[in-house]
Amino acid sequence: MSDVKKKNELRLPEGFVEENGRLYFCHEDDDKKKLVSSHLLEPVAKACNRARNGNWQIILKCTNHSGTEVDITISLKKVKRNADSVISHLAGKGVFVQDSKLFLLFLEKSCELDLPLCRVAIRPGFQPEELVFQFGPYPIFVAEREGIQDVIPNEDMAINDAIAVSGPLEQWQEHIAQKVCGMAPKLSILVGLSSSLLPLLGESGAIFHLCGDSSTGKTAAIQAGASVNGLAAEPGSGSPTQIQRWNSTSNGLELLMVMNNGTTLCLDELGSFTGKFFAETLYDIVSGATKSRMDGETLGMARQSTWVQNVLSTGELTIVDRIRQEKSPVMDGMLHRALSIPVTAEDSRGVNEDIDAARQRIGDIKTSLLTCHGSAGYEFICCLTGLTDGEGRYFDWKATSDFLKADLGVMLDEMKRRLHAGLITLNSVECRALQRFAILYLAGALASKWQILPWEKEEIADVVYIAFNRWLQNYRFDAGRKQNVLITVQNFIAVSRSKFIDVKMPCFASRKTDTAGYILNDGSYLILPDTLEKLGMNWGLSAKKLARLIDEEGYLTRPEGDRLTTRRTIQKVNVTGYCLSAEFATAGF
Repeated sequence: MSDVKKKNELRLPEGFVEENGRLYFCHEDDDKKKLVSSHLLEPVAKACNRARNGNWQIILKCTNHSGTEVDITISLKKVKRNADSVISHLAGKGVFVQDSKLFLLFLEKSCELDLPLCRVAIRPGFQPEELVFQFGPYPIFVAEREGIQDVIPNEDMAINDAIAVSGPLEQWQEHIAQKVCGMAPKLSILVGLSSSLLPLLGESGAIFHLCGDSSTGKTAAIQAGASVNGLAAEPGSGSPTQIQRWNSTSNGLELLMVMNNGTTLCLDELGSFTGKFFAETLYDIVSGATKSRMDGETLGMARQSTWVQNVLSTGELTIVDRIRQEKSPVMDGMLHRALSIPVTAEDSRGVNEDIDAARQRIGDIKTSLLTCHGSAGYEFICCLTGLTDGEGRYFDWKATSDFLKADLGVMLDEMKRRLHAGLITLNSVECRALQRFAILYLAGALASKWQILPWEKEEIADVVYIAFNRWLQNYRFDAGRKQNVLITVQNFIAVSRSKFIDVKMPCFASRKTDTAGYILNDGSYLILPDTLEKLGMNWGLSAKKLARLIDEEGYLTRPEGDRLTTRRTIQKVNVTGYCLSAEFATAGF
């Protein structure tokens, strides 16, 4: 072993020699040696992309001027573009290059050496169509299948150091997975495991949002979910954690998605989002790609970063309610991507467990999280990338994908049968949401099979089914919202008739300051914009959006087709308002 190591240490490109710990170049036509570096630079590996036609880098080892061994990774593209900046960077490490031209020649000739080959990771998570996963600072791959010795991150790749492994898997199982109780933390753990499955299944990510009043165990649940992949200290405690706050800009959240690609992003306290355009920000998150931007150097389009992962979120409001606070429309596409699951304090307790016992148990779990995290996600991805057939041959990307898609179909059919037994039928949005919950079921079933989760498959199925039903009830309650809004307007007209002035009255002498509108000659109601605005505020709707709901039911009179409002001259006074037909007051919805 020592001879091989010594041989590797002495492997230098042709024409370069070592003398007294320095690197020299000696041309065949010139006996005079030229100093390249004050230190011996040893090429130990080279790295590139899978096709070997890009991202070429040379990995060097060197002992700097203070006697410290330094690992150096040099991008050939970068050194070719600006050798001086690379040499300056090396000087910052205590490594001094004396001749830039000879240094560049040294790197070029090092590429010709038969060095161990490494892969360059260009992003966190799975590399494009390849079973090589960058899990924070840890690469996960099967060297035998990939034909590589190691994986190194590209120079411009952001590493999330909060994705970290501490303690063996058995410790996480004993102190976290076996101690959590109830639907909320167990579902959070399944969400934490699920993100690495998405690209293999060809699925986009979703936001699983635990919503409920304070002191319902939401933060403890998100900590359990975060512990799957790394540091899970309580947000705001001052300790390092991968749990972030919703209080960020759209660009900031995009960066978090990019840095967490392939692993679940945890966002706490939806109510802390104080920026504008929440709905737009939400669409940016689930879009899976950064906005188009100009490259400052080339003045062309900058390369877009992409991501695919699930988000585990908490807050007192549902996501739909938060969208409506800014009076933005809620599209069907968002309803199956942003899944709000109501939780209560009982969802983090064991059967017949009192409050004090639950508080003590959760406190013990939080203490364990400080030294016990990340192993479950790491082992899950190791198993996922190391699947084999009956003869022990490793699956490639397509075989792994086909295997997972078949299993997902089984899980989905099982959940559908359970819903059918309960006489529950689903619409298209609900079916799409069910598929997203089935992915959590698949993640849990695989983790149980691979002995990562100490739970039985039946228990996992129950957790996912309960969570889906919570979402379904919340979604269907909200789906009846239009009916409730229209009935509210109806009730207002019925109980506030005294606030409507009948135009048949001879004059406006009796007009009051709280006038809501007018009753016209044909019995229709001309409601003033301020009145309709106040009615809509309770539902997060502007007057115009509330008027559109009424118009969709055919009860809004629109003399001018391009306008929702109606202008009338009533006893020589010009009045603008929303005209509701007389039939609206007695209509059934």
